[in-house]
Amino acid sequence: MKRIYLLGIIMLAFSHLISAQRLFKYIYADTNDESIGKAARVSELKYGSMLGEIEAALTWVNSPAIVVRDSFDCNKEMLLKDLNALDCSSEDVVIFIYCGHGTRSLEDMSDFPQMCFAKPQTRDYHIADDFYLLENVRNLIMQKCPRMCLVIGDCCNSYDPNLPPIDIFSDGMGSNVKKLDGPGAKCCRDLFLSKYGSVMLTASVKGEYGWCDSRNGMVLQNNVSNEFRKVIKELKCYDNWESLLSTIRDNTKATSIMDKQGKRWTQTPIYRIELSDKLSDKCSKTEPKPNPTDPTLKADLLKIANNKSYTMDERRLMRTEVLNTYFDSKDALIDIVGNHGTIVMSTTIEKYLLRISTEKNMVNLVIFNDEKAKSGKTMYLKLHEIYSEE
Repeated sequence: MKRIYLLGIIMLAFSHLISAQRLFKYIYADTNDESIGKAARVSELKYGSMLGEIEAALTWVNSPAIVVRDSFDCNKEMLLKDLNALDCSSEDVVIFIYCGHGTRSLEDMSDFPQMCFAKPQTRDYHIADDFYLLENVRNLIMQKCPRMCLVIGDCCNSYDPNLPPIDIFSDGMGSNVKKLDGPGAKCCRDLFLSKYGSVMLTASVKGEYGWCDSRNGMVLQNNVSNEFRKVIKELKCYDNWESLLSTIRDNTKATSIMDKQGKRWTQTPIYRIELSDKLSDKCSKTEPKPNPTDPTLKADLLKIANNKSYTMDERRLMRTEVLNTYFDSKDALIDIVGNHGTIVMSTTIEKYLLRISTEKNMVNLVIFNDEKAKSGKTMYLKLHEIYSEE
């Protein structure tokens, strides 16, 4: 049986604000690859932690569950299916992150790489049709007219002389962080909500590799996560994306990695900011769509943990109902994973529900994976907790 990962504890202030605006979150990670798969797995968890913090800082915890595609699901077909299904309003934000191999043709016009994705289960080699241009992910998202999108490609941008070019198609247009009403969360909200448009970031300029190691993950991811954590923890505030991304670029460039032959390498991330004070003329203003009212596992877990709205007795009574409604057995395994991807505790769902029913100030959960048993109920969860600090 796969193990259930619960990504470690983050501290944020509890908020009663309910927003109809939503944050759509996608992580694609090539965790199968022999050379970078372990690092991609670590960075998948770290990026997920960062997205949970951003979601809570925006007070958009009722947003759709994060979409994580790893192993053989990290492929172009799944990507196009996910982005085709994206249904956002002009007040929503979309974040897409790719961790894996990247490359480029000698004739590619885009500054950004082609994503290689995982090798298909039916083959042990890639063909050109498996690849997809990172810039076209941005363009597909912008066709849906969100308020803003952030696209990160944590991968190489080196040349492959045998790879055909891909055309750019036109766009249709566990940590301690501070209070959600404090300057850190406000700084985060200003970055995502003060402008309209898109931001792109990738790990290296044309012709360069992007580096990683199996213990710490991707070099770019560590610098991205570090700067966002400084913002939310009120250690630093960036007035605009240029100052944030230039800092990430410079810090990443200053990080050297030694290869197996003892040679040291660095990488220089590139970014492009296309933001304005108003929605693109190609898009029409749309109202935020109401959040679903149907019960969900995430919502019901947050109810059990909600010491602001429910008494201790009410929270205890909810445990049995949630266990019987969603889980295949009381012995479903949960591994609690810290912010650095290491397991800090193993428990069962029965014990986990008991714990969160006595905890205080849980404000968000990021569910990475929800694996079902033959009964159709959950036997495996992979999630991340976010708590408040008073």
